[in-house]
Amino acid sequence: MPRIILGTLAGIVAAGLTVFAIESLGHLIFPPPGIDLANPAALATIIDQLPVGALVAVMIAWMAGAFGGGAVAAKISRVPWTAWIVGAFMLAGGAWSMYVIPHPTWMQLALLPATLVPAWLAAQLFARSV
Repeated sequence: MPRIILGTLAGIVAAGLTVFAIESLGHLIFPPPGIDLANPAALATIIDQLPVGALVAVMIAWMAGAFGGGAVAAKISRVPWTAWIVGAFMLAGGAWSMYVIPHPTWMQLALLPATLVPAWLAAQLFARSV
């Protein structure tokens, strides 16, 4: 049981750090206009003006976070369902982000597969039976 808890927590942290790193890289490539990134109201006004590449970078970050975090969780815990927990956290985080900041419809539709499919793949590749 301690392995499962540790693996799940480590996976969630790894997912968050991965998303942060890739989204930060995306901000370097596609600098946001001079607005406060911590202000959801300001972000909501410019989200439609962002280049598609900036939005794709966010989706890549979510996918990489779900996969990387799921891989860490599955590898440490040795059970596949911990990767699914990480994927569920990524899904919840993405849904919250979309609730706070309106995103394009294509991103809303892609959220479910973009978070759960990589988590499933990580579970298949990195979990091993004890």
